[in-house]
Amino acid sequence: MIYVVSLGLLVAVGAWLVSIYHKLNFLRGQVQDAWLQWSRVTAQRNERLGYFADAFSSCLPAGAMLPRDLRRLTEDSRLALSARPYAPLPGGLKGLRETELGLRQRMGDSVAVIENNLAMRSNADLVQVCRAVSASLSMQEKIAKSYDRSAGDYNNALVGPCARVVAGIFGFAPVAQMYSQALNRAIELGRLPDE
Repeated sequence: MIYVVSLGLLVAVGAWLVSIYHKLNFLRGQVQDAWLQWSRVTAQRNERLGYFADAFSSCLPAGAMLPRDLRRLTEDSRLALSARPYAPLPGGLKGLRETELGLRQRMGDSVAVIENNLAMRSNADLVQVCRAVSASLSMQEKIAKSYDRSAGDYNNALVGPCARVVAGIFGFAPVAQMYSQALNRAIELGRLPDE
């Protein structure tokens, strides 16, 4: 009888640990999906930024800093993404977050230059590419919020004592959060004519 009770307890504990494993695996999958979405949108944004920097520099005096800064930050973003194919560990997003904040600042400065220059405002190609970059930035912000929610849920699930045991055995580790509120800076062409 004691063997049957012990076996029943062992099976119950095993089933409980398996359910914790499946929950952690599901949450980690959500984090990874959100990270891959964000990476894809960011790669697309970087491509659009390249077109924008080319179009923008053709409208400015030779040697203007803004397009050069945008190209440099775009390359930094590309390199940072290629180094992180999976959701990064805590502390692993600091450089990428700084690059993203710098890109948003430079893009905001660029939009201000365009809005204050009649010739640039009337350049349909420049405005169109600028709108495409702005749309990518908005999509990035939405996905960053989704990533942060998923990462927060996953990291919170790792806190419990049983989850720590399962995490230690199967290699579940906390992931970095994007802190999307820091990136929440909409770049819009407010005074430009609609297409």
